[in-house]
Amino acid sequence: MGAFAVPVPGISLHDQMYVVVSTDHSEDRSTDRSVLTRVSWPPTATGFKPLRTIAQRPAGRFIKVSLHSAPGPIAGLPAGGPYVLMWGTGDYRHSDAYLAIVPEAQFETGTGTLYFSGLDAAGQPTWATSEAQAKSIARNGTMGDLSVTWSSASKRWLMTYDSRPPAPAGVLFCYSSTPWGPWSQAQVIFNAVREGALGHFIHDPDAHPDDGLAGPVIGVAQGNAQERRGGAYAPYVIERWTALEGSQLSLYFVLSTLNPYVVMLMRSDFAVSGMGRGD
Repeated sequence: MGAFAVPVPGISLHDQMYVVVSTDHSEDRSTDRSVLTRVSWPPTATGFKPLRTIAQRPAGRFIKVSLHSAPGPIAGLPAGGPYVLMWGTGDYRHSDAYLAIVPEAQFETGTGTLYFSGLDAAGQPTWATSEAQAKSIARNGTMGDLSVTWSSASKRWLMTYDSRPPAPAGVLFCYSSTPWGPWSQAQVIFNAVREGALGHFIHDPDAHPDDGLAGPVIGVAQGNAQERRGGAYAPYVIERWTALEGSQLSLYFVLSTLNPYVVMLMRSDFAVSGMGRGD
């Protein structure tokens, strides 16, 4: 796989491993699409099998996605489950977040996929069969990559995503008791300037003396890595390490930095109250 052919989320269902790949990249992202693949285990030379296109630009709203099995019965989901929950963004770094559900039994084919299409007069979620009818569950307008995980200790869905101006810049975090929200007010848990990451583990072309971090890079910046400022994106949470101990919630997530083109392991700690009781 080459640059911009990116394995995004994975999920295990019935002892089978699946990975969604973002591919068919173009500079204006008008052709990008997401593809569900099945991976044999142990891996073999022929064990990587594309199954179906999940979404495709320019209209697709699930190009970058996060997957999760329903951790149990969820009020508001229609009959036909259990479901795989799929959150997504469409136009990269110009998107809100969206939600779809896929019956586990038809996950490979996508038959029966439903899209969150808003709330009815009673505040209950409604579902549509067309991706074009999907309504945003979290508004931001600049989302690129997102990660949604489940905290069994706090009975909350936890969302991290990268964000840019005019929205708050950095990695943002919010939570909800349902997969569609309402989500808490997003807070910045990482900002490269605030945390002093520029010149420390993210390249700063204005650093004096030279920070020594330039390269490797991909794409148009390859010709002059020294002048390309690094960034922070793709904050994917490692759910099995999420911990709630007393009043402290700890999240571990990976973070890509663009220049150098590497992945960092990060941790954010939160002082919380009321979590763990479902209130």
